[in-house]
Amino acid sequence: MTAPMRYALYCTVCAALTFLLLALSARYVSDFWLFSFFFSLATHLGLAAILGSAFALLLRRSVFSVLLLVWSLAVTGHSLFMRQEFLADTTTEIPAGAPSFKLMSLNVLFNNWEGADAITDAIIASGADVVYLLEAIPMSERLQRLQEAYPYRVGCGIATDTCDLIILSKHPLSKPTFINLSDLRRHRFVIVDMQLGDRTVHLAAVHLTKPYYDEYHTDELLLAKAILRKLRSDFVIGGDFNSASIAPDMQHFLRALSLKTGEKEPATWPDFAGEWGIPIDHIFATARYRIRNLQAVEPHGSNHLGLSAEVVLLPKP
Repeated sequence: MTAPMRYALYCTVCAALTFLLLALSARYVSDFWLFSFFFSLATHLGLAAILGSAFALLLRRSVFSVLLLVWSLAVTGHSLFMRQEFLADTTTEIPAGAPSFKLMSLNVLFNNWEGADAITDAIIASGADVVYLLEAIPMSERLQRLQEAYPYRVGCGIATDTCDLIILSKHPLSKPTFINLSDLRRHRFVIVDMQLGDRTVHLAAVHLTKPYYDEYHTDELLLAKAILRKLRSDFVIGGDFNSASIAPDMQHFLRALSLKTGEKEPATWPDFAGEWGIPIDHIFATARYRIRNLQAVEPHGSNHLGLSAEVVLLPKP
């Protein structure tokens, strides 16, 4: 490679890295929706920026390439640090015999008709007490079979005429309320009470709009936050948030409601990426609950991995 070509490649790499790092750093001054794609991918893109900066340094040893490398390391390191904020506090001891239930959540995918039978089998075999199904239209013809294992349901003819969001339960459900968070989709947010022995558990399931659809994602989170605050009680919320917990609007939502997830958040999208994917499906809970054994569930034809977790009810103070 000639010196002029080497310099041209160096300039191109540095220009691309500068744009990428500016986009990743935009979160520190604004959570403008146009950069939302970068926010959830901060760790992945940060690692790519580190490699790119190292390559630029090999092409030309300069102050600017060193600056890019330091910038990349700082952005990536901060993204890893932010992931820890909403993980469960493992120092708090869980009393022996504390009641618990198993929660499963899966975005079925609206056209995943071929996977409906496998998903039905997986749900029944999972032993989950409660199941959240999103984009659940393909499951509408399997509800009768599921009813044998899950006699209680909201969605798909119960409390709503849509089959987009369904909650199945082995325990009695009451007071279901479906809510429109925006004008894009109907009834993608539901709150319902579940009776677990002598305890009432407030459950919420949500499917948010993708964050690069204007301000919809942020606005839906703001409305969901306002509604959940009115409960004035502890609750468990799960579903497809279409964003990682490190995105600015997600951070505001989680901090405002003091929500925590499990000890580690599994990646859920895209399904083929495995651990290298992004955790955009979540299960969170307030202080009176502890989420543990949070793990990914096979997609069975969906483009999302599902989630399952044990939710422990901590004793009343």
